[in-house]
Amino acid sequence: MDYITILIIVGAILAILLIYTFIYYNISITKKIMIEEAFSIMDVQLKKRFDLVRKLS
Repeated sequence: MDYITILIIVGAILAILLIYTFIYYNISITKKIMIEEAFSIMDVQLKKRFDLVRKLS
């Protein structure tokens, strides 16, 4: 194989890996934010419930 062909193949593989890494990172960050929002919503609901229970007693 020609030297240029090998460089093109290696470059294409590296580009694919870079794109895959970028996409995976974005998906991971999105899921992390969704989890944090879910815990925040749960925290708000627990605080509301605690306030209601405290008002009853």
